[in-house]
This record gives sequence, C-alpha cells and structure tokens, in this order.
Amino acid sequence: MILKNVIERNPVIFFLVVLVTGFSAGFGAHEAIRRTAKLETISKTELALIENEKKGMKTKIADLEKNLQSKEFKESDYKKEIHDLKLQVFNLKNNNKGLNQKIADIAEKSRQSEKALIAKHNSEIENLKRKNRKIENSSKNCTEKLSDLDIRNVQSIASLYLNRLKKNPASAAAFSKKLKNYVDKFGSEPCYEKQVPISVSIIYRLYSAAFLFSPTGSEPSTIEESLIWLRKSMELNKNYADIEELKEAEIFLADIVNEKVQSFALELYFKNCFRIAMIDSSKDEIQAKADLHLIEFNRIRKRMAE
Repeated sequence: MILKNVIERNPVIFFLVVLVTGFSAGFGAHEAIRRTAKLETISKTELALIENEKKGMKTKIADLEKNLQSKEFKESDYKKEIHDLKLQVFNLKNNNKGLNQKIADIAEKSRQSEKALIAKHNSEIENLKRKNRKIENSSKNCTEKLSDLDIRNVQSIASLYLNRLKKNPASAAAFSKKLKNYVDKFGSEPCYEKQVPISVSIIYRLYSAAFLFSPTGSEPSTIEESLIWLRKSMELNKNYADIEELKEAEIFLADIVNEKVQSFALELYFKNCFRIAMIDSSKDEIQAKADLHLIEFNRIRKRMAE
C-alpha cells in the first residue's frame, strides 16, 4: 500500500513505472513473437552482407532468365532447322525419283541414238563404198583419157607457143584459147594433176603467160589472174631449171597485185613476162627477147600516136 501511495502521489514516478511496464510488456511481446516466428537478431554488418547476397542472387536470377530465353530461342531455331532439313529430305526424295526417270529416259534415248548411229555409220560405209567404186571407175576413165589426150604433146605445145612468142607475142596471146581448153580439162579431172603433174604445170605456166601478153595484160586484175596460175604451176613442179627466175617473176607480179609497186618500167614488166613464157631459157635469151619486144612495142605505140 505504501508503494501504491507513493506512486499515486508522485506523477513522475507514476509515468516512469508506466513507461517501464509498457517497455517490459512490449519487449516481452517482441521476444515472444520473435521466438514464435523463429527470428534472430542480427547486426548491421550481417544485414549489409545479406543485402549484397540478395543483390547478387537477383543478378544471377536475371542472367539465368536471359540464358533460359536464349535457350528457348535456340530451341525454336533448332526446330526450324529440323523442319527445313525434313523438307530438304522430302525434296531430295522427289528429285531422286525425277532423276531416276531422267536416267531411264536418257538410257532409252542412248539406245535409240546408238541404233541411229549404227544405221548412219552403215549408210556412210555404203556411201564410201560407192564413192570408192566411182573413184576406181574415174581412175580407169582418167587413164583412158590420158592415153587419148594430147597431153603427150605438151612439150610440142610449149615449143609452138614459144615460137609464136618469139615471132609475135600478139599471136601467142591468141593461143591462150587452146591453153584454156586444156586448163578446163585439168580442172574437171583432178587425176591429171596427180598422174602428169609436170605436163599440167607447163600448161598452167603458159596459160599464166598468156594473160600477161593479152591486151589488158598490165592491168592489176589480169596480173592477179596470171599470178594464180603461175603459183599453181610452181606448186606442181618445183624442179624447173629456171625456178629462181620464176620466183623473181612471182614476186614482181605479187608486188603489183598487193599495190607495193605503184609504177614500173615496161622493160622490167616485159622481162618478167618472158621469164614465165620462155620455159627453161637462159637469162640472156630472156633479156634479148624482152628488149626486142620493148622496141617493137614502142614502135607500134609511136605509129599509133602519129
């Protein structure tokens, strides 16, 4: 009773008692709740460590979530790749079927082509046999023609041409018609060039000279035609005694045709004409005949001018 009275009479003590009683009751309630909830009291340092661990865990969780999303994306990519691969396999199977069909078609075409080639080959063999028989017959006919042809008189033809040329080159030019008949025969029957090349070469050489002694002999087109037959003659017979003289004449005519020579002396032109026409003649004979022909040519031209 005394303590009660003291407390009632003294407000400070009353409030202190109430405060202590409230604090004790609150502390007791706190301890009871903490123990009931199985909570522990920790320091600020430990709390800071726990907060840091919490932040680290949040970072790890965020990384794990990103990885999970990435794996999910990869999984979808894998699924798409698997789908594409299945589609490719399906297409390859279809293509394989198409290829097998193509192979079968090609094999069939190959068999047909082989038959066609065999037939064509047999046909070509028959044609070659027919051509061979024709050639054999032609050879026989050619041999007969050679025996009948005046080719054995080619040397006499050359001599006759040369004599006319020495007397009057103008009359020798008229002789070209007969030479052309021989040239046409040789062109229609190639066997002449093979069997009597030297005789044919002489005719070609005289025919070449005939162009040069014609009225248009100095014109480039005529010279070109003469050059063609001269080269054919030289190709058939490379053993002329005057082959070097003939080569010089060929070069001279070729320079005119190719316009390497714009103008030339008549003396040189006539000399090369006689080089072709006078077979196996000496240089002196050719030069003498060229000089005489030049004198006669100038005399005729002077008479015509008067």
